[in-house]
Amino acid sequence: MARFGQGIIQQLTNPFGGSMFDLGTAIGSAPRRRREKEEEERKQKGLLGGLMQIQQAAQAGQLDPETARMAAGSLQGLGMPVESIMSTLSNAQGIQQQVMKKKQEEAKEKRIVEYFNSFDPKWAQQYSVGVTPSEILKGIKEETDVEGRISIGETLGIPAEVAAGMTSNELAERLDEKKEEGGAQRWAQWVSSNPAITDENRSEAIQAAYAAFGKDAPAKVADLELKQLQKKEQDAKRNLKPVQVTLSSASVFSVPGMDSTSKIQKFDLAFNDDGTFTDATIKWLEAHAVHAFQPATGESWNLKENTPSLSDNTSNTTPTLGELMGGRRP
Repeated sequence: MARFGQGIIQQLTNPFGGSMFDLGTAIGSAPRRRREKEEEERKQKGLLGGLMQIQQAAQAGQLDPETARMAAGSLQGLGMPVESIMSTLSNAQGIQQQVMKKKQEEAKEKRIVEYFNSFDPKWAQQYSVGVTPSEILKGIKEETDVEGRISIGETLGIPAEVAAGMTSNELAERLDEKKEEGGAQRWAQWVSSNPAITDENRSEAIQAAYAAFGKDAPAKVADLELKQLQKKEQDAKRNLKPVQVTLSSASVFSVPGMDSTSKIQKFDLAFNDDGTFTDATIKWLEAHAVHAFQPATGESWNLKENTPSLSDNTSNTTPTLGELMGGRRP
């Protein structure tokens, strides 16, 4: 009888090359390996999602401490080493700082453009093509003095063309000539007899103030009228916001206590609910100012836009961009 070798018999009886026990073990462990693979994939997907969430929060400037803490806990729960988590958060915070710095610079640029545009769009255009703020401010100073001179000249009965060509000293002399002995008493009497400055009596108020204060009279009248206006607007539940204002008198004369190169003062003025100046505010500005600007909203008012222009005349407020520029381009 033919005899088969042992190897052939083993192959015929065990074609899989192992014991039936080994085969069963391999078959039984397949689900476990599949679950392990799925778990690993889940962790990797979770880690990737967590890292992307951190990056997106940083780029949006929203990686606050609470968000960072929750992200760190999630990543640690997915098995990411603590050192790696700390390094990731540190890098993300660096990215966020750069993003926030860029946003601040863009916001600053926007405010500067709005500020220049509030005088005349041509100044914003010049800034956009690289003209330095100092050069633009110089141009504004040369172009806006006329409005202040004309406004002061009107109270003296001086024709606009004449007032535009007068120097500050000449105007100051004309105003100081109006001071009178007993002028302070005349002013006090006028104030006590008139509870409010209106369009009808403003001229009388200015003349009474001239008798008491000379060249300082326009600023005195503006201050008194503003206090009355603020109370009236507050009683009417109007919003008062700080506004950068260049008074006509400040644009022509130095203001006591102020840097002679800075003509801007801050006043709380009333706004409508839609963010525009109230009619009463505009009337006050028309009577006493040459320019106004509210940095937070960009709302502005310019005397030049509300009065006839004199061709080839230049003017003088010296606006400052200290709060707006923060040291950008000298």
